[in-house]
Amino acid sequence: MDSTTLETTVGINEMDTDSTDNRQQPIIMMVLEIPALDSDGNEHLGTVFFESDSNASYIKSNIADKLKITPNGTKQLHVDTFRSNESHSILSSILSVKIKAKKDTVTLDLCEVAHIANDIITTKITDKICHHLAFEKPVKLLRQPKNVDILIGLDHYLLILGQITSELFPEITGVLIRIQQKPVLISADIEKEFLQLEFHPENIEATRLL
Repeated sequence: MDSTTLETTVGINEMDTDSTDNRQQPIIMMVLEIPALDSDGNEHLGTVFFESDSNASYIKSNIADKLKITPNGTKQLHVDTFRSNESHSILSSILSVKIKAKKDTVTLDLCEVAHIANDIITTKITDKICHHLAFEKPVKLLRQPKNVDILIGLDHYLLILGQITSELFPEITGVLIRIQQKPVLISADIEKEFLQLEFHPENIEATRLL
């Protein structure tokens, strides 16, 4: 698997003022490149986003079409989105999708949705760059776009990643890399728990959702 982190921007309400403006705050989340199996057993590599604030898991409709999986039910979803106080309800098909995890193939019930996230920007982090980031040294990163195909919520993420314990970091899908954006350079510090995921530095990417 290729490991990435995903940074998204959310609005934080200023509770101590009457202003309706929101302050933009970056949040780093984890993304993996994981194969999913279609109805014939063929592998399709997809970008999987791990969201600790979601109690359900989702798959985009175009990826579901490629997998050619027949729905086994429906579910009424109440959806909340970043930077919005509004929620809406949609009727979603439930698909049983086979995902190749670290040690085995697992079957996950995923809700089909038309959209998960867009405008994802990724950058490759080599072993050398990873070393620079760990010691807060400035480094130039070459970015490229990427789409998110599957979102894994709290209902399934342990099946993919396995159980990990940590003294410094209470949940596996929280901030693995804290990035502070500068005009040209990015500096970051890497949590020790990231090494527990057993992913090689050359496969690590820092991903930013604009």
